Amino acid sequence: KVDSSYVNWVSECECILKKVNPKNLAEEKSIQMKILSTSENQYVFEYSFVGDIENKNRGRAKKLSDLIITNK
Repeated sequence: KVDSSYVNWVSECECILKKVNPKNLAEEKSIQMKILSTSENQYVFEYSFVGDIENKNRGRAKKLSDLIITNK
């Protein structure tokens, strides 16, 4: 499944994501992400809806390959 978002970088480690084509009201909310730490092939990040300081979650992203996706 392909999903697209606008990315607005606030700083080197923090960005705000906004869906390009939201399908409902919940998807219209922007998500704030902050990278907390990095290593060779992964990073730990914290995310929440913009303005929601009480419900922050953490995640980990890991690079699986050097796959390049292009729009045709």
